[in-house]
Amino acid sequence: MNISKESRAKVLFASMWGALSLGEIMRHTRIDYDHFGFHGGAVRTSQGNIRLYSGVFYASGAMSSAAPFSIAFFNGQREDTNLYQMSLPFHRGNSRASVLTYLSILDFLADTGEITHTVEEYIARLTDGGRYTIRTQYAAAYDEFKAKAIKSLPYDLSLEFLSEQAAA
Repeated sequence: MNISKESRAKVLFASMWGALSLGEIMRHTRIDYDHFGFHGGAVRTSQGNIRLYSGVFYASGAMSSAAPFSIAFFNGQREDTNLYQMSLPFHRGNSRASVLTYLSILDFLADTGEITHTVEEYIARLTDGGRYTIRTQYAAAYDEFKAKAIKSLPYDLSLEFLSEQAAA
């Protein structure tokens, strides 16, 4: 199934909304996915290796952004990155939120073809093969966390993703 980058961005936003507890911070904000937008892009080296990806979510027609983010990469084709290479709004220093948001961004970048590695490869790096027990616990909850984010989307959009997962 071919799901658009715009639809995948909505899952990323729903994931960030949940991980960063943005609903608690912006209590009077209602997410209207029909008037929702995303702009993102990569900065690459002359060899085509990703160095930085940044994006911003916004409400269509509004001047203010809802949630900008960026993530930096190093080591050329290895596409290395870590938690400390990520910049987020509303970040409270919560390690669970950091891990889940980090994995959500990497999952989005892998799904849209911006990076070549899978989220599972980044989990192995993030947890050092399970050596970092707290990170391992948070990463183990990622699939359930993502499923919850998908279910928080409008019904038709969540069905699109649930169908993709069932087909995989």
